Amino acid sequence: LKGWKPLLDGFVELKQSGPRAEEPALRQAIAEARLLMGGPEPAAVADDPEAKQVLEELRATFLALPAEIQRDVALLSLPMSSHRENQLMVSALQYGSTIVVQNSVQEGFGLTVTEAMWKGTPLVVSSACGIRQQIRPGVDGTMVRDANDPSQIAAALRSALADPAGRVRMARNARRRVRDEFLIFNQVKQNVKLLAELVG
Repeated sequence: LKGWKPLLDGFVELKQSGPRAEEPALRQAIAEARLLMGGPEPAAVADDPEAKQVLEELRATFLALPAEIQRDVALLSLPMSSHRENQLMVSALQYGSTIVVQNSVQEGFGLTVTEAMWKGTPLVVSSACGIRQQIRPGVDGTMVRDANDPSQIAAALRSALADPAGRVRMARNARRRVRDEFLIFNQVKQNVKLLAELVG
C-alpha cells in the first residue's frame, strides 16, 4: 500500500525520458537524481505480512533495470532491532534528501510526511486520504493524483526537480503548517475548545 513499485517505475521513466528542450539545470538534476527506497526490515514488521513479497518484487524489478539506472537506485532495508537507531537513520535520510516521496496508495495520517514537513524537506506525495489532509498541493508539496500511475509520478518528480525555489517555498510552508496544525499543543487546544463548546 506504500506504492513502492509505481514509484520505482516512475523514477525509471524520469531517467529514461527522451531528450527534451529543457534547461541545462533540469537536465543536470535529472541526470544526477538518485532514488533511495528505504523501509523497515520485513521480518521485523509483524502487522505487514506482504512486506517480504513487496521487497522481493522490488528486488526483481531492480535486477531487471539497465545497469546505468541500477547505479542510481538503492533499496534499503532498515533494521528494527533498535527503535532509536531506526529513528536516527530515518531522520538522517529525511534531512539528507533533496525530496522525500510518500507514494502511498492508502494512508491515514502520514507520520513520515509530517516528519519531512517538520524538517523542511520538500515533498512529493500521493493523494491518499490522510495525506490530502496534510499537504495542500502546490502550497506544501507536489501531489500525485494516482499513486499507481508511473507517468504521473515521473511528471511530479520532474516538476519538483525543475523548481528549486518552489521546493524551498513549499518546504517552508509545510514546516509552518506542522507548527500551526499538527503539533500536540495545537491538538490539546482544539480538544479543550471542543469540550468548552460541548459544555456550553
